[in-house]
Amino acid sequence: MRRSVKLFFTLVAMICLISCEGNGVDSRDAFTGEYTFAASGSADLYMGATKLYTIPLDETGTFAITKAEEEGEVLITGYNDTIRASVSGKNLLFESTTASYEYEGVKIQLTFIYGKATLDGNQLHWNTDVQATGSYGALSASGSGQVAVVATKKD
Repeated sequence: MRRSVKLFFTLVAMICLISCEGNGVDSRDAFTGEYTFAASGSADLYMGATKLYTIPLDETGTFAITKAEEEGEVLITGYNDTIRASVSGKNLLFESTTASYEYEGVKIQLTFIYGKATLDGNQLHWNTDVQATGSYGALSASGSGQVAVVATKKD
């Protein structure tokens, strides 16, 4: 009888250990694939209190999400650029990125500070704060804005 009880508890312990090791599902799998996206928003650029420009940031396009070598991270590739994001449940946490543009003769640097992206079915959506700095010769300007993005995973 004692031997049966020991065997029973040993089996229960083994089952618990096996089931606790994980279900073999990589949380990144839900995000990987090809996406189409629509972004809408703008950034206002000011010199002092005077608004110089509203820079439109509306765009459509595609990007791909692939698994990074690091566990829990993905790579988002589009526009010949790749950024990293960490997976947390149904959310992605992006790295900030910076890009340089020229808009109507003004050299502008935009820093994109991404909000948490949430996966809902086959749609991924997030808001991005934008910080802008610009220069035209010796004159400088700064500003900010926001962009909302909705991306749909292709089947």
